Amino acid sequence: MAVDVTTPKVFTSGHNPQPQHTALPGFVYGGLIANLIDCHSIGTAIAASYEAEAREPGTAPQITFVTATPKVKYLHPTPIDTELVLRAHVKELHEKKAIVACSVYHSTTHQNPAQELDNRCHIS
Repeated sequence: MAVDVTTPKVFTSGHNPQPQHTALPGFVYGGLIANLIDCHSIGTAIAASYEAEAREPGTAPQITFVTATPKVKYLHPTPIDTELVLRAHVKELHEKKAIVACSVYHSTTHQNPAQELDNRCHIS
């Protein structure tokens, strides 16, 4: 399985935090950030794997991944009153492993990530 990592495809998703996602007043708690990054990274690995095999997503045999080594770097507090935008791309894609880079931005600063992750996903 090969993927062109010189011009990686960016997979984007958004999420609007709710009041129950508060850590300190006005800020999102880190567990939500880690969960969103984990989910988006796995989805990115799956989508890239289907694409690398020139298959439609969801076709048999099903491709699934699980997170093996999440490394989250929290860069600064993330405001709760804004959309969170996740951007991920595959750094490495192998038959049973993908390394995905994912950053979270809040809508007021799409240029500077609030958190970053280098996530190793393994096929299950």
